[in-house]
Amino acid sequence: MKKNFAIVMGLCCILMAGVITGCGNKEEAAATTAATTAAATTAAADKTEETKAEETKAEEKAASGDYTSWTAKEWNAASDEEKLAVTKFYLIETTKVTAEAMGQPYTSEMEAAFTDDLVEASIPTLDMAFAADDSMSLQDLLDLTVEAAGSMAGQAAAAMQQAQ
Repeated sequence: MKKNFAIVMGLCCILMAGVITGCGNKEEAAATTAATTAAATTAAADKTEETKAEETKAEEKAASGDYTSWTAKEWNAASDEEKLAVTKFYLIETTKVTAEAMGQPYTSEMEAAFTDDLVEASIPTLDMAFAADDSMSLQDLLDLTVEAAGSMAGQAAAAMQQAQ
């Protein structure tokens, strides 16, 4: 369990660094979001109908929470599109929990920060988590993230009190 907690703590630290960095400059974030939206629109126009149908199916599963029961078995058998949808779902859920633990609201700007490149670059994180314990489900990872975020928030609050 300590190994899993250490993995999740590391993931939370990486995730929070991205969230904090991404929320720093609102004007730059708006320009980046507009550029990302334009790029996504262009990319979406280039996709085949089959790819769109697969992504829609994967996104519906993610939105319905079907992915939370996945273990390494399902993860390793998943298509690239499903892994992208699962990873985006995981990033969104962990960001919501972490933001809440840090006393910040989850915003649409935070979600917009999850570009396709960022989501794709985050897939190895879930690869490592599922490889560390093949019986662990995505829900277990999310639960560990909640625990880690609470611990981080508690430590940050204690440090702030000591500083005062």
